[in-house]
Amino acid sequence: MTRRVANATCCSPVFATLPLVGSFLTVCITATEGARVVRCSVRKGGGYSGQPGWQASGTPATGGTQSAGGSAGTRGKTGATAGAQYVGGNPTGNSYGGGGGGGWYGGGGGAYDNGNAMGGGGGSGYAGAAGTTNAALLSGYGTQPPATGDPDYVAGSGTGGPVAGTGGNGLVVLAYTATGTVPATTPVEFNYTGADQTFTVPAGVSSIWVKLWGGAGGGGAAGGWSQGFPGGAGGFSSAKIPVTPGESLVVMVGQGGAYRFPNGASPNYGGGGGYASSSDNQYGASGGGRSAIRRSGADIVTAGGGGGGGSRYSSGAGGSNQGGAGGGTTGEDGYQISGTPPTGGGAMAGGAAGVGSNCTGTAGSQYTGGKPGCNSYGGGGGGGWYGGRGGGYNGGNQMGGGGGGSSYVAPAATRGVTVDGWGTVAPATEDPDYVSGVAIGAPVAGTGGNGLVVVRY
Repeated sequence: MTRRVANATCCSPVFATLPLVGSFLTVCITATEGARVVRCSVRKGGGYSGQPGWQASGTPATGGTQSAGGSAGTRGKTGATAGAQYVGGNPTGNSYGGGGGGGWYGGGGGAYDNGNAMGGGGGSGYAGAAGTTNAALLSGYGTQPPATGDPDYVAGSGTGGPVAGTGGNGLVVLAYTATGTVPATTPVEFNYTGADQTFTVPAGVSSIWVKLWGGAGGGGAAGGWSQGFPGGAGGFSSAKIPVTPGESLVVMVGQGGAYRFPNGASPNYGGGGGYASSSDNQYGASGGGRSAIRRSGADIVTAGGGGGGGSRYSSGAGGSNQGGAGGGTTGEDGYQISGTPPTGGGAMAGGAAGVGSNCTGTAGSQYTGGKPGCNSYGGGGGGGWYGGRGGGYNGGNQMGGGGGGSSYVAPAATRGVTVDGWGTVAPATEDPDYVSGVAIGAPVAGTGGNGLVVVRY
């Protein structure tokens, strides 16, 4: 029997070691109550390191980490304090800056200078206590909380406060199974091969848990210009899928995007967008391919791929032509210094145009990222439920990064979560099934991390 409860006596001694912090955490805890074993699942705030506060000038307050509080912001007047375990730092005097978020270690307080009060750093999450398994700590993105697609999410929870407003409160959801034993789970790992793979449901299995990371975008290069830009990270999705013993599901593991993409105008495995043509392939990079679990020719769960990085003529100026990260219900937009940047794939359509005066990138479509409008003059869009748009070529000196592909969980699946990457940073890297290098956005002129799929039953 499985129940969700707001308060469970069996778990309370364990929860004393797990502070309610940050943005989102999911973890399994094994505790003993009398003669029976209880398995608890917790969802609450957390990211491995809190995000730094935003600060127009000077040194911003940093987020808490796994071992120390975030440092105070510095700029002009002194007095802001660092975060400590469980507690965020204070701003410079009175309310001249934002306070740090509480956490396993709290974020630093914001600084103040010449009429500018700076933001505080975010607190970190934690899942290192004995007995915890399958932990995933996810950071928010600006004011946006992560994991809003989780069926237990309540609107407003964890949302950053508007100007002069109040931030959303936290939320804790517990699920436990008391059966006398802890059910074993068998992991099956699928790595990138460049071809479809198959998972056949074993006898006696009626549901599976899946975790997917999409392929990351490749890194654009200077080519005959001065500066290339990184590719975007792949996204993360997880869900529980009802299955029938003996049925076969198709498993796709997305390919990381690449500089000097060998496929030319064809997408990579998983639908990462390539080039308009291969006649001049020394600039932008291809997008990362999506990872997916498929049934009857359609995706049940998808993790979007990251967009490929672009290029620019002269280095040193501000701005970026980096590829957008994949994942979430909408992939991250590609970066484009001038012109209209390409958008990420959405829930119902591919990303919109990366517009440039020389060439406009092509739109993404279902499963496939778009391409730059000419040659390799822009990054390819990431593959996804809907692919991101290809980057535009503008003014003879800017080649934009491609947009990230979107993720998806079909209505037939339950407990679905989709999380986007953050720039080049892959999501859910604290998950115990994560493998180093997976879904990480490529450096300049590099190859993006391939995707990963893990099935547990």
